[in-house]
Amino acid sequence: MAYALDFREKVPAYCKRTGRITKASDVFQILRHTIYGWLKLKEKTGNLNHHIKSKEQNLGKLIEIASKTILLIIRCLFG
Repeated sequence: MAYALDFREKVPAYCKRTGRITKASDVFQILRHTIYGWLKLKEKTGNLNHHIKSKEQNLGKLIEIASKTILLIIRCLFG
């Protein structure tokens, strides 16, 4: 689910002010995982704008996962 930017800014501000992520999760009715992700994004990029991966980034990740999976299967089958 995509949240409005003002909401994504309000929640971390509440966490910073109170120091209570679990309480923020209850107050704003969102998962702690989401809050931690926003805090990490803010620390990494300095903002909470949506960061959409390009098709090339997604394809690269898919190829990486497929390669690792194939190697794992080969190791399991042939020792």
